[in-house]
Amino acid sequence: MTLGYLGPEGTFSQQAARDYDGAARHVAYANIAAVMEAAAARSARMATRGINMVKIESRPVKRSLGRYVFLVDMEGHRTDPAVAEALEEMRTSATMFKVLGSYPKAEQPCARAGSGRAVAVG
Repeated sequence: MTLGYLGPEGTFSQQAARDYDGAARHVAYANIAAVMEAAAARSARMATRGINMVKIESRPVKRSLGRYVFLVDMEGHRTDPAVAEALEEMRTSATMFKVLGSYPKAEQPCARAGSGRAVAVG
C-alpha cells in the first residue's frame, strides 16, 4: 500500500502516515491538492472512509513539549456510520478527545452539509 502525505519528509504529516501504517510506502506531496489528486487517481491511499476533512489545525500543548491539540472540521454528523467510526478511532488514539459540535444535514437540497469539529490530543 502507498500512503501519501503533505511533505516534505520529517513533517508531522509523515509521522502520522508512519503511525497509521509503518509498513506502507510513504510518498511526500508538495501540497494538499497534489495529495488529493493522488488519492483520486488511486496512486495513494490520508482516506479510508470517504469523509471530507474540510480543515485541520494543530496547536502545541503549552505544558508538554512535543504534544499537540488538533482541531478537525469534517463534513458529516457524528451519528453517520463512517463519521462515528472515524471519531471512535480518533478517541482511542488520543489522550483527550472532545466533539465540539455536530450538526445534521439540512433537509433542503441546496443547503450545505453540516460539519462537526473534533479535538484530539495525540
